[in-house]
Amino acid sequence: VILSARSDYFKSFFLGFNSSSSSSSSSSPSSSIHIQNMRKEVFLKMLYYIYTGSPDIIKSGDDDLDLNPNGVTITELLSCSDRFLLDDLKQLCELEIENQLEGSTVLYALEHSDRCNAPRLKFACLDLVK
Repeated sequence: VILSARSDYFKSFFLGFNSSSSSSSSSSPSSSIHIQNMRKEVFLKMLYYIYTGSPDIIKSGDDDLDLNPNGVTITELLSCSDRFLLDDLKQLCELEIENQLEGSTVLYALEHSDRCNAPRLKFACLDLVK
């Protein structure tokens, strides 16, 4: 219920799952969901955020976009939030990346802004390049 309430991705997934499982078929529904192309640690951090709403998962201990004490990078969380339609987490990630932008990281962040459809981050990157 919480996953469906916080993410349109999971809402459509579970609604689709329920409608397909209510049809008369002899196969029983699977008890697991397979998430591909994502590290387990990233998915678990996303779940933690969904269930707690705590923004602490994106705070890194140092000023590097890819260093986070828990082993999950801010850019990975940005990609994850985009994939699973978690706009609030996505905005938090964008803001944290913006706060860490500098000349040596701006192209890396710009690439991720395009890949993750993050217009705020893209604008911040282009503004820094000017």
